[in-house]
Amino acid sequence: MGIARNVLKCRNALNLTQEELANKVGATQVFISHIEKGYKIPGLELTKRIAEALETTVDELIS
Repeated sequence: MGIARNVLKCRNALNLTQEELANKVGATQVFISHIEKGYKIPGLELTKRIAEALETTVDELIS
């Protein structure tokens, strides 16, 4: 569950809410919540958008 923990950690470091991140990447707040809880794994394109919004890389998110 590396991506779940890393999305949460990076989002908190930037002081973004789940809603703000969702708006930046074209997802819903519920979907971001599910990613952070490990219930869902985003596809590659969404992972790229999340990494960009969180000022990190895909590699960092999935490690």
